[in-house]
Amino acid sequence: MKKFEVVDLAKRMIAINTVSEMSNLQLAELIKSWLEQLGFDVELQRREFMHGNLAKVNLIARLGPTDFEPLMLSAHMDTVPPGDVRLWDKDPFSPMVHQKKLFGLGSVDMKGSIAAMICAVEPLVKKHLRRGIIFGLTFDEEVGLIGAKYLVDSRIVEPRFILIGEPTMMRPVRIHKGHIYLEANCRGGGGHGSDPDQGVNAIKVACSAIQVISDFADELKGCKCEETIPAYATVNIGTINGGTKPNVIPSECRVCFDIRPIPGMASKPLIQEISSRLENIGSSQNQPLVSVHVARMATEAVSTDKLSEIITAAENITSQKAGGVSYGTDGSVLQELGSEILVLGPGSIDQAHKPNEFITLNQLDTAVQQFGQIIKRVCLAQEGKY
Repeated sequence: MKKFEVVDLAKRMIAINTVSEMSNLQLAELIKSWLEQLGFDVELQRREFMHGNLAKVNLIARLGPTDFEPLMLSAHMDTVPPGDVRLWDKDPFSPMVHQKKLFGLGSVDMKGSIAAMICAVEPLVKKHLRRGIIFGLTFDEEVGLIGAKYLVDSRIVEPRFILIGEPTMMRPVRIHKGHIYLEANCRGGGGHGSDPDQGVNAIKVACSAIQVISDFADELKGCKCEETIPAYATVNIGTINGGTKPNVIPSECRVCFDIRPIPGMASKPLIQEISSRLENIGSSQNQPLVSVHVARMATEAVSTDKLSEIITAAENITSQKAGGVSYGTDGSVLQELGSEILVLGPGSIDQAHKPNEFITLNQLDTAVQQFGQIIKRVCLAQEGKY
């Protein structure tokens, strides 16, 4: 008899608030109890944050042999904030099934996927495993892949394969872009607005910076990765802030932008190139007018060989060719373990990060079935072979 049902598990997880600014300890302890019932050895990798004395944890669970390269099932436990709750039809933390959809914050991104992974593993735990199964669930993916980095730095797991359950409508993904978040801080001289020529206008400096960034973005379009949409590295100027009053020459202006590199483009040389171009914009008193700051840890693009065992298994089981996406995942960091990355999960990314987030029950059921088949293909001993 099955212990777990996928919708029930997802509901119970959604009901726990794990917005990134909150602790995820309660959710991790709940999942720990479920996995221990299945025979996993579970540990919580704890990190204390000084601001607010928040406890954040990664969950690491192990089952099966330790002498052969394991498969890790990975997902993040945190969610984005719900935003304006008046735009939700119901409390974001009160999960509801309606018209064969499960509604609630984190339903698709990505508590539904965690529930499907647990249910997929359940019938396999007493089978003869040739390859160990690990759960590697992380904290604070939504605010910079912080938990994944903490996990990698600890080196407490070294999986051969990692299946990351981000919502892909159960279409295998072997490629995704990286992410670089930069700030161009533009400096002026200030002064009275009645005589603009007597000062250096930081907003005008920012305009020059924006032109440099735009030209750089156009150049990046020359390198293609056909699996992603758009099929090139993108640059987006997201915010610009500067000035105090119309009659004051602005002395400061900040332009925030991001770059999403394709596979083959390492973040470090990209940062060096755009920083060099921006910092060559004019000077005042022998000081550069623009300085560039990396606002968040840069993450690299992911590209797993199309002949990887886990990619071919996923393609055969889902009857879909593995492709690419433009958003990022914990895989950018987890690949530093030397692992081969498959991104595959239930639901649509179009439902994430918005009011009335949902996942269809059909996608949850499909995930349980197809996750189970992939795990069986990769991890179970085949009769007569092992």
